[in-house]
Amino acid sequence: MSAARLAWVAALAGALGCSPAVSGARPSASAPADEDSEAARSGFHAAEKDVIVGLCAVDRRLAQRMRRTPTEKDLGAIGMRVILAEDVGAEIVDGAIDPFSFDARRAALDELLARARAAPTTKSTRLDHELLVRLVEAERHRVDEERNLPFSASALVDAMVKTWVPPQRAGDLARKDALLARRLSQIEASVREKTLPEPRRTELDDALDGVEAIVGTAPFVASAAALSRLRDALGESHPRGSTSWDELRAGAAHHLGVTLPQPEVLDARFARAEAELRVAIRARASKLADTDERALERKAGTLLLGDGACRFDVPAEAVGVRSVGPPPERLAGCHLVRQVMAARSPEDELLALYIIHDHLALARWAIGGAASPDRSPHPWAGSVPMEREERLSRAARSRPVAALGAGLMAELLWAAGPAGVRGVAQAWSEFGDAPLDVVEREIVTSANAVPRPRNR
Repeated sequence: MSAARLAWVAALAGALGCSPAVSGARPSASAPADEDSEAARSGFHAAEKDVIVGLCAVDRRLAQRMRRTPTEKDLGAIGMRVILAEDVGAEIVDGAIDPFSFDARRAALDELLARARAAPTTKSTRLDHELLVRLVEAERHRVDEERNLPFSASALVDAMVKTWVPPQRAGDLARKDALLARRLSQIEASVREKTLPEPRRTELDDALDGVEAIVGTAPFVASAAALSRLRDALGESHPRGSTSWDELRAGAAHHLGVTLPQPEVLDARFARAEAELRVAIRARASKLADTDERALERKAGTLLLGDGACRFDVPAEAVGVRSVGPPPERLAGCHLVRQVMAARSPEDELLALYIIHDHLALARWAIGGAASPDRSPHPWAGSVPMEREERLSRAARSRPVAALGAGLMAELLWAAGPAGVRGVAQAWSEFGDAPLDVVEREIVTSANAVPRPRNR
């Protein structure tokens, strides 16, 4: 461990009052408390807050989902054992662990998972306890996925860009330039060693535009050179391969909370929902003038696979795990729920049906990309320009779990047909983000929209 790092750890230990090390032994999941008292609930929420603060220090992307700015003090919530781990390449950047410090991230998440599982649970906090544990488990799986360079490179570059904090002092500039250059060189080495599927290669090239914008804001000399070498390596690479259905199933289990059936079964399910939606769309669209119908179709084509920030309308008093924003794999579905909730007129409701249909179509593209790469694309209900269709097709192949997540969330919204869409969306919006099996269990049924048999 470097002298600078030892000094940093010593300073942090002093600031934290020498926070005790946490044992590596994992406690078993806690049993529900006998009494659902205020004191018992407070005990759970204190443990919940401790875990959430720690998650913010593990990954600035998580901090953004929690609307919190991590600080070096938050690292104390992880436990000093993590900071002192033998991850010689680990870096602390702007109050959180660097995304490329995989061993440190995993060790921190192991600690936080143990704490989440051991949190005292009462009858009224049992569901939040489940959500907290599953949140940490999903992020542990994300670390394992992101170790797999260069396949994960676009996600890691996107993480660097979206969580970038401009240097405030000259010393910060030199340090950040060196770290950014080192990470770009790490990706370059992996690109030269392994092959990437074409959609992932294009996605990485697009993600590097964000790095180029950062490099242009200050004299990041080393980073500019490393970026140029990485682009050269991408240009010289020969892409091949695709995401297998087994890999998709693993990602869906961890990030969506569902066990995917065989691709042909899932595709048939989505096809049935699409057919029902087309009937509903035609019935409502027939009441519009042709010009109004075409305008709605064009608008629908611009609202697919939303990737900006999205939050459910959880009550203002909701805190803890219920207030956490969705992960990337459920982000487009969050936008879909918000679109349904934003409907104020029959035209708005029809627009929402177009978008629900087309998220199912996009999900079927993802199924085809993993199981039947030569299959023709599925038709849209809305009007999607060719250039945007190419981007959506690439997204379905490069981020198939997210595309499937949007389709599965669309299917849940449609579970009871047009009469149930609004009720499911409202209950979901008030509940907050959750794995989709929890949504099906806790929201869809309670909104009187009992899902169809899944044929799993």
